[in-house]
Amino acid sequence: MKDDTANTWIDDEHSEQVDQYLDMADLVVVERQRTIKILSDLFAYNFTNPNGLSLLDLGCGDGVLSRHIHSLYPDNHFHLVDGSPEMAARAKSCFKAKNTSVVCQTFEDYIGEPASEPRYDFVYSANAIHHLALEGKGALYARIFRDLRLGGLFINIDTVLPASEKTEAWQFRMWTDWINENFRKSDLQERAGTYDGLPEGYKNSPENKPSTLLDQLRLLAEVGFQDVDCFYKYSVFAVFGGRKR
Repeated sequence: MKDDTANTWIDDEHSEQVDQYLDMADLVVVERQRTIKILSDLFAYNFTNPNGLSLLDLGCGDGVLSRHIHSLYPDNHFHLVDGSPEMAARAKSCFKAKNTSVVCQTFEDYIGEPASEPRYDFVYSANAIHHLALEGKGALYARIFRDLRLGGLFINIDTVLPASEKTEAWQFRMWTDWINENFRKSDLQERAGTYDGLPEGYKNSPENKPSTLLDQLRLLAEVGFQDVDCFYKYSVFAVFGGRKR
């Protein structure tokens, strides 16, 4: 039986798919670099002194979020986790800074770890938690809340479920328009239109279980987060989270 709480978007048998995704991510993931900047800005806004802190990157992929934060605020402890052995290996090879650990661990394993004292100041994730059903998201958010120290921050960059078929159609069109505009502005004009099926492919993949933004904001508040908000949204891609205080 497949585990709903595992980060299973990609596995060891799909190394070529990993390479393709990493090569094209900035062109097909809406405003990827902007949302990464927003995440690091929120980190800096929340902490008067963003140094000497413990950071957890959930579903780290190749470590792009942590590498960006480290480039700005290197004097922190970075803990990277991904359920894909392939991606965990990529993160280890791409991010070799001191005070860094990379672990291959599913969301389920993380959720099920024995209770411990709060140990992280900042927890963040990108394009991973949508693989969990709503119940799994709630369990993950509760675990993150328990693991955060007072004053800690959680930020999630992820796809969310549109509120209706009509707004889904609009947002999928926004997604493909954004991709094609990128191609036309680059040296890849011939690729315009080749990713027009991406939103439907994402929708139809059984591994993707996006929940509405409102449902997830509600879950965050229910487990105890305060200052819960959406900080950015473009098409189905959103940046949201909350604080523990």
